[in-house]
Amino acid sequence: MDIKKITLVLYFWVMTFIPIFGQSIDSTQFYKGLLHKKQGNYEQSIQAFSSFIHDYPHEFPKVYLERGYTFIFLKRYEEALQDFTLLKQLEPNNHLAPFALGRMHSELGHYETAIPFLDQALSIQPFDAQCLNYRGVAKCKIKDFDSAIKDFIKATEIDSSFAMAFNNAGAARYYNQDIDNPIKKDIENAVSFFSKAIDNDPTLSLAFRNRGAMYLFLGFLDQALNDLTKAGNLEPQEALIPFYKAVVLREKTLYKESHENLDKALELNPRFYFAYEEKGDLFIRQKRWKDAIQEFSKAKELSQNSSYQGLMHYKMALVHAHQKNKALMYSNLKTAKKLGAFKDITLYNRFHKKKAFHPYRKEKKFKKFVKGIRKIEKEHKFIQSELIWFRMYD
Repeated sequence: MDIKKITLVLYFWVMTFIPIFGQSIDSTQFYKGLLHKKQGNYEQSIQAFSSFIHDYPHEFPKVYLERGYTFIFLKRYEEALQDFTLLKQLEPNNHLAPFALGRMHSELGHYETAIPFLDQALSIQPFDAQCLNYRGVAKCKIKDFDSAIKDFIKATEIDSSFAMAFNNAGAARYYNQDIDNPIKKDIENAVSFFSKAIDNDPTLSLAFRNRGAMYLFLGFLDQALNDLTKAGNLEPQEALIPFYKAVVLREKTLYKESHENLDKALELNPRFYFAYEEKGDLFIRQKRWKDAIQEFSKAKELSQNSSYQGLMHYKMALVHAHQKNKALMYSNLKTAKKLGAFKDITLYNRFHKKKAFHPYRKEKKFKKFVKGIRKIEKEHKFIQSELIWFRMYD
């Protein structure tokens, strides 16, 4: 999530002077700081807030909250941390300080660090729906989906119009299972949450995108296409949307339209290696073997994930099996194994079922390879899937 999307926390007063502990303080620099921040003039905002703090270092602690968020916009995270920490010291019973610290760490991807701060904020103010939502997202990131779902649901009980919390509850419900073999009931529950998100905010493209993906899993291709089209109209620069549309259109055997949407996804994000992979899969369906190899090679080059690179070698081996090019097939299978692709149980199972490899089953070299990967199963060395392209709340 883009750090610049953090919600501004703005405080407005009608008086030029703020009465504090029986005295009045000149709030001019504080208001200048708020105005500059609202206009995106962050350096000037910090200067104004700092001037106010110089004159009144302890009289109005919430200025540290405002300056801290402004530091975040400038990616000056250590200074933001100092401001939020100081606010926490000055106002230990104010939940906004640990909330700000939790949000900052969550936005930076420090989810294990973020959760205790959000816990503390909620111990002070247990009915803060935004804080519950942030903690839920952090828990999702560390794969604590059961607890995350409870946070999202509680957030929606506090604020029944909280569309993003409904959306995130749907995402967590989907992820809280074997996502390679999704359970229909869980998918239907996720659809229900996404629908509630849409009911509360018909402009939330993420919810349309996610519900469209759920409809794809359920096989409701027309509904999926309708939702993804709405999502694309709301968020035309999001590469995932034409990507998902391409998958739906591929399932409808509309290959030309599927290719067009994949090209659009790659225009929006030229390094979107999942789109290259999908193009390769599409070319396999069309028996365009050379084109498929080219797309899988591009996906492999762009990815930094070794098991995913292994998956691309596996898919290239599949193409070579169709072409009856045994030398390249074995070479790519060997590389796929070396990179850990067969530690993914779904790929392992798919490999044994693929008809393209059946003509080679009796060959000594193929038997030796199968024996080698079966050690993974015997030694229980399967790992959690890293090869799934499905994305929800990112």
